[in-house]
Amino acid sequence: RGSKVPRWTLPRTPRGGWPPARAMSVRRHGLERPLDAHQLVSWGVLLVFVSFYFSLYVPMHRDAVGITLAALYSASAVLAAFFGFKTTATDPVDLNARARRETKRPTDVVATPRAADNYCYLCEASVAQRSKHCRRCNKCVAVFDHHCPWVNNCIGSGNYLYFLSMLGSTFAMTALQFGCGIQSLVNLGDPAFSLRVESSLLPPAAYGCLVGGCSLAVLLTALLVSQLLFFHLGLIYRGVTTYEFIVSQRQKASRDLSCAGAAGSLVLARGVVCLFDRPRRPHVPRWRRRPEHTGGEGQAAVM
Repeated sequence: RGSKVPRWTLPRTPRGGWPPARAMSVRRHGLERPLDAHQLVSWGVLLVFVSFYFSLYVPMHRDAVGITLAALYSASAVLAAFFGFKTTATDPVDLNARARRETKRPTDVVATPRAADNYCYLCEASVAQRSKHCRRCNKCVAVFDHHCPWVNNCIGSGNYLYFLSMLGSTFAMTALQFGCGIQSLVNLGDPAFSLRVESSLLPPAAYGCLVGGCSLAVLLTALLVSQLLFFHLGLIYRGVTTYEFIVSQRQKASRDLSCAGAAGSLVLARGVVCLFDRPRRPHVPRWRRRPEHTGGEGQAAVM
């Protein structure tokens, strides 16, 4: 308890000072203030997509196919919102750090695998081997993956399954909305559908522009979400977290850079030696040397 906190482990204040560890508040979940700007943007984008779908697609498709697609879209949107809320509201803190924070007792009240190997001076607790301290949340996260600004919370073993489910349901929602948008654009070539759109006090050209712009935005979102989803599926297959993957890539780049630097130094040293070394004539044995004759010597010998 009386141990000093290393200054390099604390984030800087706006004036460049170093705040004490006790003065920094611990974030329990992503719904606590202050909210992140990325988090507010994600909420707004979700509301805009859902509003555009139910205002542009559903009123124009009253058949069985349209009702079925609307039901699937509604289910995926509800699941995306539910799993997003669970990801944001779940506290993925390490068990020993939570026990130290809540009970104020010694850190051995909760036994975790190899907890004695890692001691966090900020949480003042022995944490598990794969637990890492997040500077934004000021807590040790069990099996730390990364800090996601879109949910304003850390992703760890406590909410990783919710995070993957949120990505999957969001990808399903955006893929369905993109498909429905393409269907609406194709149906604009049908005179009956165009008359139905025009009867809704919206010109077909304006309807096509709105559906096309929304479909483009939905497609971009679906591509980004699918890339993140398949990236995490690859990490699960390899058995590593995002933090461990980034650390391994940095170590690999550092090793490659050091090897390249050593090879470059060797080549440079060889170049310097060759630059300042005088060119030498190859050694030829005497018995292989050719006799040198000059014209003057030859004439004197003849005379």
